[in-house]
Amino acid sequence: MALLVTILCLAGCQQLRVKPVPAEVGQEVVVDAEQNGQPLVGLAITLSGLDGPPRAVGVTGTDGQMRFVPDAAGSFVLAAEIGGVETLAPLAVIPERRRWLFALGCVPLGLALLWRNLSRARDRRGS
Repeated sequence: MALLVTILCLAGCQQLRVKPVPAEVGQEVVVDAEQNGQPLVGLAITLSGLDGPPRAVGVTGTDGQMRFVPDAAGSFVLAAEIGGVETLAPLAVIPERRRWLFALGCVPLGLALLWRNLSRARDRRGS
């Protein structure tokens, strides 16, 4: 019985979804707001963290989406009042990844492997 109630609540209730999870600092976050499968337009969304009061981050557009870019890492909660009920969505923001370190190590290794495989192929043809 409890499972049925949970499924019905998830399918028919208002929802606030966040993509991507987790997000990186400086990466665009998309918040979808809908009720009964219909996008909610003009919904004010606030962001609150562990160390401060809630602050407004934006309002949903005609597609029911609001986009923003987080500027700090941490655990946050997005909130919106939908039909008199406060709806919450968790948001984890991780520090920006340093991808150039991987490139610094992987590119020379890849070139060395390519050279070795091409040398072997040339030696096989020459034999």
